[in-house]
Amino acid sequence: MAFVLALVLIFGALVALGLLKGPVPSTLTNTIHKHILLSVFMSLLLFFIGLKLRLILVQNDIYCRILAIGLHFFWLSAFAWLLGSSLLLRRMFTEVRDVNHGSALVYYSIGYAFPVFCVALSLGVRAHHYGNKFL
Repeated sequence: MAFVLALVLIFGALVALGLLKGPVPSTLTNTIHKHILLSVFMSLLLFFIGLKLRLILVQNDIYCRILAIGLHFFWLSAFAWLLGSSLLLRRMFTEVRDVNHGSALVYYSIGYAFPVFCVALSLGVRAHHYGNKFL
């Protein structure tokens, strides 16, 4: 019950951040917080799906692998977005100019490209460790 409540509350926070009007939605802080919430929401949703469909996942290795890869990516993405948030916060404290407005390309590359690289690297090195059948 608490798991479903957490999913509903995180989704509500995502909707609330998406509905903000005015100068707030254009800030990098708001963008980063939306992507942190999205990554955590997707991680929890995949984990919940894995819990509910565990019998199907045990019988079908490919579904288990897909779910494991998705969980790996979204949890890495959540932590990478937290890293991006801390880097932006450091820049906001140390630089004199306004750094909260501007291009988010660096933060998108930290938040999504770095986890894709890590997951692809781990798939290339130890792909057989994903799933429920170890060779």
